[in-house]
Parts: sequence; structure tokens; C-alpha cells
Amino acid sequence: MTYHQLPRLLGSSIQPLDDASSPPRAPHARQRAGPLIRIAFFGGMALHSDGREMALNSRKAMALIAYLVLTPGMKATRVQLVGLLWSDTEEAKARASLRQLIHLVRHAFEKEGLEGLTTDRDSVKLDGSIFVTDLDCALESIERGVPLDLLIDEPRITDSFLRFHDDLDPSFDSWLATKRESVRQRLIRALEAQLSDTSHSTEATKRIARTLLQIDPTQEVACQHLMRACVASGNVGGALAAYKQLWECLEEDYDIEPSAMTQELVVAIKNAS
Repeated sequence: MTYHQLPRLLGSSIQPLDDASSPPRAPHARQRAGPLIRIAFFGGMALHSDGREMALNSRKAMALIAYLVLTPGMKATRVQLVGLLWSDTEEAKARASLRQLIHLVRHAFEKEGLEGLTTDRDSVKLDGSIFVTDLDCALESIERGVPLDLLIDEPRITDSFLRFHDDLDPSFDSWLATKRESVRQRLIRALEAQLSDTSHSTEATKRIARTLLQIDPTQEVACQHLMRACVASGNVGGALAAYKQLWECLEEDYDIEPSAMTQELVVAIKNAS
């Protein structure tokens, strides 16, 4: 599933941020009923407006937007942004480069009739009401107990978060590595919470467990849930295949075997079949 095919899962649930310094909205700006810029982070960053991909042919411009969208309040100081994207550049030159980048981003928004970027002498801020991301959609789908296909289709999908934005700047690289792990842990926690919900159907449990194993193939609890769900649906072969995959992953990554509990479960499955 490509990002622009995702349904409008969140509607207008992201609320606008109060900003007394924001200028009045221009007469040509569109009246909006919900988010108008949809951002894909997984598999490489892309922005879409009205179903069209926005042309923004600058990795640093995309990185600027990504950083702001993923920062609480969608706001950062100019000092933070300069240090993030031009950490090895003389300050005056870096600030000039930031001004040019802000102009590029603002122009891209204005072409879509949007005023999503506000600045002052010290800071840069995005209007949170006009953005929705595939990360938002992924988390919302997990909360509904029906993880999106994009989470199941690609192993270790968080490794693809903001793909092609590595080696942009040492500071950005460090931030990106931390953010990828943060996203991974956030998805894992959400999926673990769903697995603990005993109200899910067998098929829903299998989907949730498979999703968790795609994100972290070493998750023994997820494997146990998947094995039990497979047996409950009459698919003993699927249960044994899940165990085999877990064994191989643990052996390759950590040179260890599954826990005694998991091994006892697979023995019980084999004996009952």
C-alpha cells in the first residue's frame, strides 16, 4: 500500500496550535475541514496535497518539515534548526541557509493555498491542523485493533522511517537514529497493549501478533499469541512455522534459544496434533 492510498483515518483530530503572532489568513487561503497535507515517513518522505505529491526537491527542506512535525508543538528555535542541519557550518552562513530553506518551504505551501508556516526572529512553527502523517494513521489503526497493511508488508518497517535522509548532517543523523528507535518502541507498546486485550477475535489476534513480529521478530510473547491463534483456527502448520522463524531469528541475532515457556508451548502443540 502506498501512502497516498491511505484512507483519511484521522479526519481533523489534530488541533491547530494557538499562536498570537500568526498573521491573518489571506483571502485566497482555502477553508479547510481537516488536514490538507498528508506526510509519508515510512519508506522515504513524501508530501501530498489534494492527492498530488508536492514538489519540494530539497532533502533539507523535507528534513526541516519532518523535524518540526515530529517535535512537540511543531515548533523549534532557529538555533536548534541551524544546529540540526548545518552543524559544521559557520553560524552566519548557516542562518542564511535556514532563511532560504524557510522561504522554499513557505513557497511550497503557498502554491497549495496554505499558510502552514509561521516564523519570528527566534523560532519556526508549523500549523498542526493542516498535517496528518502515516505514523498517525498507523497508530490509530493499531488502536482499532486492525494494523495497516503497510506495517505487515515490510519487515522492520521503522528502519525505513525517513529513508534517504541519512547522511544529511551529523546532528540530524543522530536525531534520526533516536527518532527511529522512539517510533519503533511506540509501535511495539501499542501492539503489546492490543495483544493483552482478550476481546479480539482469533483473526484479529493473528494480525496484531504478525504485525508485532514484523517490527520486532524477537518478540516471544507475540509469537506465543500467534501460535495459539493459529492452532485455534486449525492451522498447526502456521503455528510451527512461526516458532521456526522465531528460533532462527533469536539464534542469528542473539545466539540464544526461545524461552522454556515457548518451547513447552510448541511441544504441547506437536503432541496435540
